[in-house]
Amino acid sequence: MAILPSATHNEPQASFKTEDESFAPHAAQTCLSPLSEPAFWEAYLAFHAERHPRRTQTREAFDSLLPRQHELAAAVLSGRYRTGEPRLVLLNRLDGRRKRVVHVYPRQDELIMKLCCRLANQYDAQLPEILTEVDASLDKADA
Repeated sequence: MAILPSATHNEPQASFKTEDESFAPHAAQTCLSPLSEPAFWEAYLAFHAERHPRRTQTREAFDSLLPRQHELAAAVLSGRYRTGEPRLVLLNRLDGRRKRVVHVYPRQDELIMKLCCRLANQYDAQLPEILTEVDASLDKADA
């Protein structure tokens, strides 16, 4: 397990290099950095359109956010982005005894959450390799 430097030290943050990219284990925004790339947004919207061809209203709402992608990405990466108020929707359950409560966020928030989730899932798939490399580099430093 990597030991993170304390906040009182003024040392530069260490970064660990994998085969294809640099990884700073304690930089919270590392896995979300592709949000600032327009190609990532376009690729995700193409993926969503192919996967859900009947959701035309959602696709149109997502497409309308493309001109604001730089502004939204900057807000998310800086930690200033705040989600809107979710709308509560009551759905009938199959047995008919109780209703199920569902929180529905505005389309902009839905897109941002989907993009962040996709990036986190990609990051999560790489995490075991990265941690193994970090542990190996720490073992070398201890020896």
